[in-house]
Amino acid sequence: MDLRKRLGLRLHRALLYWGLLEHPRGRDYAKERYTPLGGESDSAKREAEFLNENGSTEE
Repeated sequence: MDLRKRLGLRLHRALLYWGLLEHPRGRDYAKERYTPLGGESDSAKREAEFLNENGSTEE
């Protein structure tokens, strides 16, 4: 992924975290999922790895 896209996504996640943009699942979800600087939280990374290994939990 190129630098411009990575920075854009990180900025978007930071704006979601701080409540400046509305997240479809709510601000609590965004605060749980992202860090204040727009990174993904450790729990979100673990969940993504689990789903990649085991497939989606939705049927």
